[in-house]
Amino acid sequence: MAKMTSSAIYWGLDPLFSSHIKLFIRDIFSLMTIKDFSNVYLYHGHVIYKVEIMGDVVGITNKNKFDDVIIDDGTARIACTLWKDRDYIKKCKLGDLVTVMGRVTEGYRDSGRKIVIQRLINDTLRPNIEHKRWNNIIELNQQVYSPQGPIAVSLSLDNDMVSNHRTQVKDTISAIDVQERIRRHLKNIDRYSFTYNELHAYLLQEYKENFQTQDIRVAFDKALKAMVISGELLMKDIDGTCFEMINHKGELAKFILDIIKEQVSVDVQELCCLLRSTLTYAHLRKDTVIKALHHLEEHSFIYSPQLNVYKYVS
Repeated sequence: MAKMTSSAIYWGLDPLFSSHIKLFIRDIFSLMTIKDFSNVYLYHGHVIYKVEIMGDVVGITNKNKFDDVIIDDGTARIACTLWKDRDYIKKCKLGDLVTVMGRVTEGYRDSGRKIVIQRLINDTLRPNIEHKRWNNIIELNQQVYSPQGPIAVSLSLDNDMVSNHRTQVKDTISAIDVQERIRRHLKNIDRYSFTYNELHAYLLQEYKENFQTQDIRVAFDKALKAMVISGELLMKDIDGTCFEMINHKGELAKFILDIIKEQVSVDVQELCCLLRSTLTYAHLRKDTVIKALHHLEEHSFIYSPQLNVYKYVS
């Protein structure tokens, strides 16, 4: 059992501690853990454990006692556990826009962070709710969640807990740095496709003075996995030897144009579901699809007769 520290007694004084904090999904993966406490996190100085997110349902895996629902809000995607004995929770299907409220947990066997759903609301038929949601989160971060906001409780952490936070930040920055180096290198060589071995060799040269070879490989593997799951990178073969950065002006735009030609008219939500049903674009992010649509619209291949609906210019 974790040893209770003096500061933990006062966590409940912060009104945000027992609230469902509205976040973008990418923010959930950057939450810092607190030493000796499981499934409790630090966000802008506030100790939290419950969140509220909104996004599209892009995957559902049925299991015996629960369903795994994958939610994508355009910033990242996360798996959410939906227990089947929770009858009051409304069911959802692929393509639905939903609001999820629940507890953040660390996945089983290092499978990553997940959300255990406490409440699920289907918002598919609520127009403009997603745009209002994004504005609301930005305002909350500026006016409420920030350390300068009206809700600011001084929670002094023990030295060992503070050092743990610093370690977590360092690890997070290191993971981000690997991904940034990958993006920068591909931009410099003006290529979107690469093999595992050639990019690994490049990173070995970049990091060899400060890190061991094994540490570099582990960090590289984690970076590739994160970029594939976030929908930024395509794994072009089942062996994981060939990859390609998703270019919204290239093959993706051509593929989308072919779909719109065939469908005549297509909704953004429907288009995302069609693309994610393919093996190639299974993890495609919604914001990347929108960028490709805007690119096609700028070049007069398609037009938008109404919000989020696109037609082919015949």
